[in-house]
Amino acid sequence: MSNDEKIIYALVEKKTNQIRYVGVTTLSLRDKLRMHFYKSDHASKLHVHNWIRKSKYKISIKVLEKVKKNQDWQFLEKKWIKFYSNLNLTNVTIGGEGAIGNKHTEKFKRKMSRIMKNNKYAKGYCHTKDAKKRIGLASRGNEYAKGCHYWRGKKLSKEHKRKMSLSHLGQIPNKATRRKLSLARIGKRLSEETIRKISISHKKFWRLKKSRKQTNEQLS
Repeated sequence: MSNDEKIIYALVEKKTNQIRYVGVTTLSLRDKLRMHFYKSDHASKLHVHNWIRKSKYKISIKVLEKVKKNQDWQFLEKKWIKFYSNLNLTNVTIGGEGAIGNKHTEKFKRKMSRIMKNNKYAKGYCHTKDAKKRIGLASRGNEYAKGCHYWRGKKLSKEHKRKMSLSHLGQIPNKATRRKLSLARIGKRLSEETIRKISISHKKFWRLKKSRKQTNEQLS
């Protein structure tokens, strides 16, 4: 499937044979289902992924409609979500918000360009000399202002921590980073409580992986 080809798909609960989610993708059905499983494995709080975990990954995927070049995929996605609205869908919107491989129109690009040009927080914004002077004066005598991390001593809220965790999902560290992490752990001993938590986490991971493997075998 090329990057320009889109399909409207549905996730189906095997136990009830009922459609529970409608979406659009440029991926193959197998890859899209695996992506949903991956996000469900990695603590995504979206309604659809909560449902996937609750159903123990016993779901299937099917094509509802292939989007032709001259068709509006946003309209089609909304149409199918509306069509199945009488079911207990896990979609939290009416559809049409975005899709992998979607290209913005020139009109949308110009609109965003105008917005960003007037945004003082946008990349490339330069502080005035007066602002720089005030920042400098405020930083004098601050032990964390030079050579120290900005977040040192700050307490993050649970919601902030959750968002930071979600933003790092799917990121794979390179070899150099993995080596540094490995060296940093040498000589460190884990507490009994930490070992117990890791054991529980690993058991859950392999249990879910086994269930997901069975689903993939059924798709083959």
